[in-house]
Amino acid sequence: VVFPGGVTESADGSNRWWDLFRSFGFSKQDFEVFHHPNTITSEIFKNNPIQRHLQLRITAIRETFEELGLLICSRDRKECRDNEDLCANVIEGVDLKHWQNRISKNPEELITLCEENQCYPDIWSLYYWSNWLSPITLPKRFDTAFFIAAIENKPDCLRNSSEVVQVEWLPPEEVLNSERKLQPPQIYELLRLSHVKDIEELIKFACKRSGHGNYLSYPVVVKAKDGVLFLLPGKYCLTIDFTLSLNPLDTYSLLSSTGDDLYPSSVDYNDNTTKFIDQTILELRESSKSVHRIESKKNYRRLVIQNYKPEHHITMENKTYEVTMAGSGHTWPNSQDDYELLDVIGVGATAVVHAAYCRPRNEKCAIKRINLEKWNTSMDELLKEIQAMSSCNHENVVTYYTSFVVKEELWLVLRLLEGGSLLDIIKHKMRISNCKHGVFDEATIATVLKEVLKGLEYFHQNGQIHRDIKAGNILLGDDGIVQIADFGVSAWLATGRDLSRQKVRHTFVGTPCWMAPEVMEQNHGYDFKADIWSFGITAIEMATGTAPYHKYPPMKVLMLTLQNDPPTLDTGAEEKDQYKAYGKTFRKMIFECLQKDPAKRPTATELLKHSFFKKARDRKYLVSTLVTIGPSMETRVHKASRRQPGASGRLHRMETGEWAPLINLVLRMRNARHELNDIRFEFAAGKDSADGIATELVGAGLLDARDADVTARQLQRLVDDFLFPGAGGPAPRSLTFRLNSAPPEPEDEQSLVGFAQISIVD
Repeated sequence: VVFPGGVTESADGSNRWWDLFRSFGFSKQDFEVFHHPNTITSEIFKNNPIQRHLQLRITAIRETFEELGLLICSRDRKECRDNEDLCANVIEGVDLKHWQNRISKNPEELITLCEENQCYPDIWSLYYWSNWLSPITLPKRFDTAFFIAAIENKPDCLRNSSEVVQVEWLPPEEVLNSERKLQPPQIYELLRLSHVKDIEELIKFACKRSGHGNYLSYPVVVKAKDGVLFLLPGKYCLTIDFTLSLNPLDTYSLLSSTGDDLYPSSVDYNDNTTKFIDQTILELRESSKSVHRIESKKNYRRLVIQNYKPEHHITMENKTYEVTMAGSGHTWPNSQDDYELLDVIGVGATAVVHAAYCRPRNEKCAIKRINLEKWNTSMDELLKEIQAMSSCNHENVVTYYTSFVVKEELWLVLRLLEGGSLLDIIKHKMRISNCKHGVFDEATIATVLKEVLKGLEYFHQNGQIHRDIKAGNILLGDDGIVQIADFGVSAWLATGRDLSRQKVRHTFVGTPCWMAPEVMEQNHGYDFKADIWSFGITAIEMATGTAPYHKYPPMKVLMLTLQNDPPTLDTGAEEKDQYKAYGKTFRKMIFECLQKDPAKRPTATELLKHSFFKKARDRKYLVSTLVTIGPSMETRVHKASRRQPGASGRLHRMETGEWAPLINLVLRMRNARHELNDIRFEFAAGKDSADGIATELVGAGLLDARDADVTARQLQRLVDDFLFPGAGGPAPRSLTFRLNSAPPEPEDEQSLVGFAQISIVD
């Protein structure tokens, strides 16, 4: 759930706005109502508070129009405005779609819209409500001003499908009582609004309090013995008590303000240290007279208020509110006893995925059981994977519900998508029908890939790279929903508020056939554009059934990708014009994605506007073209039950005529810059040799020549134990060994400083 809004653009503070307002009879004195001298001013409004108020209000109006098609503007000259009318004006009779597209590309086009349609943003109908700054310890930080506005009649909305999934007009109580996932400021402000039953009274109150200063709500994070507290402030206000007064708008009483007893008297908003208090959450609550905090434990999130009386804002009664925060997933139980494990639907080196049944919710789900004893990397990496999943809240990203530990296993509870993976459907269709001239039609490809792009856009805007986009990681629900899965290699970029900065990663992960050249080279790192290359390869995969170079071993794929021109739809064709059924716009989209220079590739947002995606249809179309023709859940269960963990699921014929599995492996080690690299490759028994693989790694510049012998020995040992297990128990899944090229600095086997680790993976 989101409120309309977004990032302030320089165009929102353009001097052209002053000229526009003057043309309607307004002077600079008319803007002074936004800020009264000698009132509290938070950081977001400092340095010319009136100008900042003007800019932020225009941002709110622009983003509301971009997302919902609601143009909160007025055509009334200053002398014609009805100052008694507190509701916002909504302009109609404008080509909304045309202007939405123009403004989304260039925010300054809002001024042009107003000039051409003789109107101006109705900034006086927006009332300042609150200002929240998220803690610096979170992966992404926001400094957000909330404004409140009322519209007299519920309008029709023109939803921007690339930004908005659904539009609903609901009372605050209904949103809070639903299972919608919310961010803490949204929860808090909806709770405040839920204490007011009459919109007219609310707007009158908002109008009166709007000019009383801008005190910042900044949650201070404190760790307790059994959880985390988010302490909320509460200083510098006049009390408006909606719970006690019959006429709350008239009860201005100069009571002393109280926030949370634990809230510090001074706060450094850039201090990333977290205080620890050696008491439980309940002990800290019972020892506090005034409580104004969010309590967070494994199995719940609660907003607790006791004796908190804000100034210039709504007083909420003493109460504990159970809340469902975005990504918390804590409406789902955290006990093994509440789940019944059903069939195995996926197997990996360190994890097994089950279909499951949640008894309290009477609902199916998927449970990924990760064996922590076999986990090949640090717990920090695992926690990052969980963080990535739990922080995501988008319909095109796999839905994470909750997680908990069962003995030596971590159980992740996820949405069950019964349609399976796109790869399952591709392989099934290629088995049962003639796909020589193409697997799917362009409408199917456009529909799936448009949904994938929406998920990628969400990833990238939230500072993440997925790093392994391919058909095997695209899941379908039986209703046709498309979700990106497998966060095993996703990475936070930690861009903070500035998403335009070109943050880069250096870790070598992903699947070679889908891997961008800059990821392979490891010279300058890579950014969001690596996913766009993988997206282009996935487009080819959907058309031809396979990725380019899929017949070659991984080291050969690296060489071909780096040395050849970018692949096209026809790279793997066996005949001329084999894929002639696919048109120019599809080929052009692939060409733009597969530019070797990442800077020349479009962003996910730009790709969503590509003409190819005009061919996209709705979910019902995917149900008919994909879900209904895909393998049944029973078929996929049978396949998973036969699959040996660590084997690729494919067989290689040896010279003796016998068949042996292709083994997937990962060599994890640090590069010259001390950054961890994951080097993925296959080992074909009877064809490949450990010495040959090690030589290829050296030749590709991925392994120091001094480490070739020891790597070959450990690889051979691991493969032999896998293919010919002894009677002394299960064969090891990974081996850690010392490198001959180890630096003179202190070695650390746990963090792989001077060591490498080779593992069999799925």
